[in-house]
Amino acid sequence: MDSGITKIYCGHYPYVKKAFDKTYITTMRELAEGLINGTGPVAYPYESKVGCPDPMAVTKGEATIVFDPDYLKQNND
Repeated sequence: MDSGITKIYCGHYPYVKKAFDKTYITTMRELAEGLINGTGPVAYPYESKVGCPDPMAVTKGEATIVFDPDYLKQNND
């Protein structure tokens, strides 16, 4: 994004209705890294059952990642 791109419109644009800037992208990367290495924020149950029976979510600022905790555990062991 330092080379001229200032905003990104994600695939969820019909729901989000805005572009994301570098701050959001950086926060999302930090959140994903924290999930993988176990240093991220505390996960909480996600209210909708999407993709797995017991999805969890982590949030930092405006960024949220919804994930399957069983899949994440299997791939980090």
